[in-house]
Amino acid sequence: MRIKNVVKVMNFHSLLRVDKARKEAEKYAKVEDRLRTMISTITNNRNIILDRQINRMDESKPVLNVYIGSDLGFCGAYNFLANNTVRKDSSDKIIIGKKVKKDLENVKVSCTQEEYLNNPDVVAEYIKTSIRNLSYSEINVLYNHYINAGTINWEKKRVFPFEMNEEESYSEDYISESDITNLVLNMVSTYIDFEIQITVKNAMASENIMRQNSTNDSLKKIDEIEELNVEKERKQKSIISSQKNVERYIKRRSKKKAYD
Repeated sequence: MRIKNVVKVMNFHSLLRVDKARKEAEKYAKVEDRLRTMISTITNNRNIILDRQINRMDESKPVLNVYIGSDLGFCGAYNFLANNTVRKDSSDKIIIGKKVKKDLENVKVSCTQEEYLNNPDVVAEYIKTSIRNLSYSEINVLYNHYINAGTINWEKKRVFPFEMNEEESYSEDYISESDITNLVLNMVSTYIDFEIQITVKNAMASENIMRQNSTNDSLKKIDEIEELNVEKERKQKSIISSQKNVERYIKRRSKKKAYD
């Protein structure tokens, strides 16, 4: 009974969080594509004279993968995918989420979701330094992507370098009164940090939906177990009652025989 009450509380909390997390995920999704187009247009611009190395990444450099996991229980499927992937990954890693395995090689930054949301600068500073030093050939974010209440996919999203889109123009002229290379590097690191924040918000929607589904399933199983236990008790009582009736009958027969 105690377990059922705990699960009910978890289910209720998930229900409260789902709608909020879903709305945040959908809100950020609307601006994400536009921001990606904007940063690609700037960094791939043909007329800006800057350090072109930022677009010509050294493929011999390692890859950085950012894993988004969960802080909460009842998200087994959610965390299984993250842990199953991260164990096989020899790349440099940033891990966000309490339930994702951290005692692995090449983990550069690790924190819980709560720690990250309270202080995203921990990750942002590492990203900024990495971009300035051109430390990586590629940066990806791996997470459970919320599409809708019925569809959640494990995805790997590349956030750097930025791909050119054939439908976009890269020939606009820009005027800058500051160091253009420094400006672009700052813009790129800020954009990547924002992408990670968007992904965490999206992942939280997935996390709470999975948690709600898990607690719903758990409550159903608990109800099934309770029904089985009630049925067992009924059968046991029926057996005991039958035995007592038999004993009474035998006693009556014995008394009758003795009287006769």
